[in-house]
Amino acid sequence: MRFEAISIDQFAEGVSGIYRDVELASDPSYKWMQIINDVTIVSEEIRRKRDDEAVDRLMKVLTRVVEFVGFYLSLDGDQPRTWPEYLAHHFRRPTHRDVLPGEQPREGISRWVLSKYPLSCSKCGARGERLLVGPCECLLRPWIFEERREKPKAFDDFRVRVKDNRDHLEERIAANASYFVGSEFSLVGLIRFFFDVYRNAYYVADPWRTAMHLIEEVGEVTAQLSRLNLLFVLGNGLRATDKIWDSIALDAIGRLEIHGAQLPEDKLRVLVDAEIAPLRAHEHPVDAIGALTAEKLKEELADVFSWIAALLVQLHDKRKPLEADAVTFLLIKPKNNQAYMRKIGAGGRFVFQCKWCGKESCSDACLVSNAVGAEVFEKIVKM
Repeated sequence: MRFEAISIDQFAEGVSGIYRDVELASDPSYKWMQIINDVTIVSEEIRRKRDDEAVDRLMKVLTRVVEFVGFYLSLDGDQPRTWPEYLAHHFRRPTHRDVLPGEQPREGISRWVLSKYPLSCSKCGARGERLLVGPCECLLRPWIFEERREKPKAFDDFRVRVKDNRDHLEERIAANASYFVGSEFSLVGLIRFFFDVYRNAYYVADPWRTAMHLIEEVGEVTAQLSRLNLLFVLGNGLRATDKIWDSIALDAIGRLEIHGAQLPEDKLRVLVDAEIAPLRAHEHPVDAIGALTAEKLKEELADVFSWIAALLVQLHDKRKPLEADAVTFLLIKPKNNQAYMRKIGAGGRFVFQCKWCGKESCSDACLVSNAVGAEVFEKIVKM
């Protein structure tokens, strides 16, 4: 296949098979820990002002997050008996049908990003003429967005604008076709979309600040994964009694008060009970809570992609988005000659591969060799 002709969701599907035969690599916690590690290394490279190395590592982060999504979307989760199958069950179940009611884009990265960022900033909703993407306006009045939880009324006009963008999202996708392959973002299109929305912020923010935002969102994904893991471990052992629901309500009210909610406790209780009621009435409450948690997880993954795109542009050249040739080069020819893609023949065709062993289907032996080799390396260089 040609890189320029595939969507990011097809990219996820392509890399999802590389580690299918590696037993440990199916574990979500193990996979996500590798991403956490790589993100911390990106921050260290930025601290040391090694921008080229940071970009190389960031492309690794990008590919790993895409592979993470693709792996669990391709795993059978209809009758989940293991933690990987349970995550696959929630990844594959339909979400955001209120925003994108049709079957396209499929459940995956494009749908999750579009639902959070309806071809506009997710907070201010600024847009260009005739449904086109326009630059974010949050920098003009940052206090409104920083204090939106404590002072929600000032934020109402922006909330309405974002909702309007979501209500007309299918029209906006058609009007901004250059970002897409069909109804799904191309990888280059996704990076360029975030550039077109947040370009002004890229100019004024230092890369290390952007890296901190990325670390925060990776942490948010970690939290959602840990909650889903908790639900899987508890399974049907969690008895959703009246006492449990009351405890959940009190916890939510306490969190709202800490975040400055300006309502008396009885009115907060009404709001919280309204959110809990559908979960409580569900035939399988634990599964309903899992669905709620998974939808939040998908939103946090959308944020991870937004900050990866921001950091890539800032480190590469904040004056312009990455073009297809640059992205392809970074994916196929990183500095250390370890890549998740390999060109084959002429015409820009490529295959996906393990970046360590170079095989299209990796093995446990490669994982062990890489892990132990790294330990030996660290022992020598830190003598």
